[in-house]
Amino acid sequence: MYFSKFNDAASDLINTYNRNKDHEDDIIRSHAISSAVFADCIVNGHRFYIPEDCSIIRGKVVDPEMKFYMKLPFDCITVLSETSLNEIHKEKKDKDSIDTWKISIAIDIYGETNKRLGMFPIDLAKDGDYVIASVLFHPSKKIWTITYAIGISYYPLNDIGFREMVLIGNDYFDFIRKEITESTGDKDFMSKEMESDIATIQNLCLMLGLNNVKTSHIIPDDKLNKKELAKGNSLCIRIAF
Repeated sequence: MYFSKFNDAASDLINTYNRNKDHEDDIIRSHAISSAVFADCIVNGHRFYIPEDCSIIRGKVVDPEMKFYMKLPFDCITVLSETSLNEIHKEKKDKDSIDTWKISIAIDIYGETNKRLGMFPIDLAKDGDYVIASVLFHPSKKIWTITYAIGISYYPLNDIGFREMVLIGNDYFDFIRKEITESTGDKDFMSKEMESDIATIQNLCLMLGLNNVKTSHIIPDDKLNKKELAKGNSLCIRIAF
């Protein structure tokens, strides 16, 4: 049941792309292109589900030894997890915290996925850098949508475990970053907003990087894979650890 959410998210993002890819507004058109890029990552990346992931690492001090194990296990990974969304009611002038889902995406900047999609300029990267993006299911609108994307580093400069880099050449993210920075006065606001996604990726990398953890590929039955291929999706390969 959980893994079907990946396909739902990819489908919604592709629909967003098809609806707005030729829009006259550069920001909306850039958002559409980013939606298609994230859909590609979800379809072709390795899929994981981690329940209640943020309670493990988020907000904790990350020592150098732990950072060593926080390396992406694959070129592109997508991690489904629970999260909460604050919905603001203009009439009531208050907000509700609603449980929902997010998919955190991480891409190796030197990997084939980034070379193919061009999410981050390779000539500006350092060894170990990668991109993290976030896709959220909006409960009231009943649709998956992209939120933010930032470049971060394996070998960070601070205790919480990452060094932020600016994503270049994307009108949508440039616009969002400028708007948020001007409204909050905090140039690091986006990275703080994405701490949940960063913790999700770091948790997975840490678990898979430990010496006492082994993975095994579980190939679903032929019927499931036939259904996925009929929908235009890639073959299902689940990884247990």
